[in-house]
Amino acid sequence: MNNSSHHTIKSLRGMLAVAVASLFVAGCHCSIKEDLSDCPQGTVFSFDILYPQTINYSETVKEVRVFAFDEDGKLITEIADKPSAFIPSYRIKTDFYRPGHKTTFYAWSGSNLAQYDFTGFKPGTPLSEMMVSLAKQGSTLEASASPLYAGKAKEILDQQERIGTVFDTVHIDFRQITNRVKIIVEGLNPDHQYTIRFRAQNSRYTGEGNLLPDSQFEYTTKIEDATGKYGKAIRGLFDILLLDQSLDYPIEIIDTDLHKVVYSFDLLKDYICYDGPFAETANPFRLERNHDFDIWIRLMEDKPKDTYFAVQARILDWNLVFRNLDF
Repeated sequence: MNNSSHHTIKSLRGMLAVAVASLFVAGCHCSIKEDLSDCPQGTVFSFDILYPQTINYSETVKEVRVFAFDEDGKLITEIADKPSAFIPSYRIKTDFYRPGHKTTFYAWSGSNLAQYDFTGFKPGTPLSEMMVSLAKQGSTLEASASPLYAGKAKEILDQQERIGTVFDTVHIDFRQITNRVKIIVEGLNPDHQYTIRFRAQNSRYTGEGNLLPDSQFEYTTKIEDATGKYGKAIRGLFDILLLDQSLDYPIEIIDTDLHKVVYSFDLLKDYICYDGPFAETANPFRLERNHDFDIWIRLMEDKPKDTYFAVQARILDWNLVFRNLDF
């Protein structure tokens, strides 16, 4: 056999190998009548965040956990991922496929899901019995909740027996279910020491991500002196679970020298959700879309009573004026 013939045979063998490989690839398409049982099938998950804020979600969403439930509301399995970047094009591609069955999906995400207790999420457990919570220390809870998001698939996935390569798409909208509240109070007696007591009932959620009211406890955080124009100022930063208008959030300013409450208010009724005559403009906040609140309150001393009353407040850029004083 001469070199030319040998080269021709090698070329034919190469072309044949390419053709065979092409058939195997094409075998996962319905146009080729081959065994399609080995073709990939599964589900792709996409995500979005409702009422997004101007923050970097790649920093606040570092983990995603998707939970699949059967027709009876019992957990089938969990799909977990740690995205390198939580951006609009982010997807989770899985081999989850249940032909002939309907599946409902709930998902959770955040920057540190290990901070939350998901121990009740076990296969076979009904969704109605599941709970997500932060661990309390007796009747107190450290106000350091990391950003947390919960969501449900828009539609129930109803998969059928199909042949070939099939990937269904499931979309989940996340909503933020944590809040950050910074409180600054000024106008206090510079010769005294003060602290902030913040009580609430929002330490846990249902498996769907809805608030599950708890017995009352106290959020704890470091209270520091702050710079103020009107006497002594103190501040506290509280990273907490969801604020809900159906609950009370009593806050007290306590003079630790006198061991006395000198000013008290309800966080929502008196400030964030206030809707009364002392507002300069209409209340701009909606709890479903606003999650971070900087609250500044100026107090004035009621000396006969050794207590204080509010004369002005500002929540972000929204002003409340309780007393007409020359500021």
